[in-house]
Amino acid sequence: MYQIILNLLFFCCSLVLVQSCQQKEVLIVERNPQKTPALYTLATDEEFNFKQDTLYLKNSKYSGKQYMLYPSKDTAFVKSYLFGMLEGVQKQWYPNGRLAEQRLYVSNKKEGKHLGWWSNGSTKYNYEFYNDEYNGTVLEWYETGQLFKKFHYEQGHEEGSERLWYQDGSVRANYVIKKGKKYGLIGIKLCKNPNEKVPKI
Repeated sequence: MYQIILNLLFFCCSLVLVQSCQQKEVLIVERNPQKTPALYTLATDEEFNFKQDTLYLKNSKYSGKQYMLYPSKDTAFVKSYLFGMLEGVQKQWYPNGRLAEQRLYVSNKKEGKHLGWWSNGSTKYNYEFYNDEYNGTVLEWYETGQLFKKFHYEQGHEEGSERLWYQDGSVRANYVIKKGKKYGLIGIKLCKNPNEKVPKI
C-alpha cells in the first residue's frame, strides 16, 4: 500500500512538471523576419524622415534597404525596412571593411542573435533577444579577446549565473540570481569614495 502511494505521488509530480514545462514552451513563439524588397536607397536622401520610430520616404512608410557609404565608397551600413520598421538582418562595417555588427529585427524589435566585432576582427559581443528583450546568454569581450561578461536572462530579467572579469582575466563579479535575488560576489564599486577629498578648482 505504501509503495502504491509513493508511485502515485511520483506520477502526479511528474505530470505537474511536464505540464509546467509544456506551458513554458508555449510562451516562446518563434518570430521570423519577413522578406523586404531589394530596393536600395542612400541614407542621405533628403526625402527620408522619421515619425516617432517609423521611417518614411517622402510620405510613404519605407520598404527596402537604406545604406550609407564611406568616402572610400565602401559600405558603412545596410539597414532593412518593411513599412517603415526595421525588419531582417542589419549590418554595419568599419572603414577597414571588417564587419562591425550584425543584428536581426522583427517588426522593429530585436530578435535572435546580435553579434558585434572589434575593428581588429575579435568578437565584441554576442547577445540573444526574444521580442526586444534579452533572453538567453549575453556575452561581451575586451578588444584583447578576454571575456568581460557572461550573463543569463529570461524574458528581459537576469536569472542564473552571472560573471564579470577584469582585463587581466581575474574575476570582478561572480553571483547567482534566483527570482530577482542576488547571491555571491557582486563586485559593485562606488563611483566616488566618500572619504576622498574633492580637490578645489
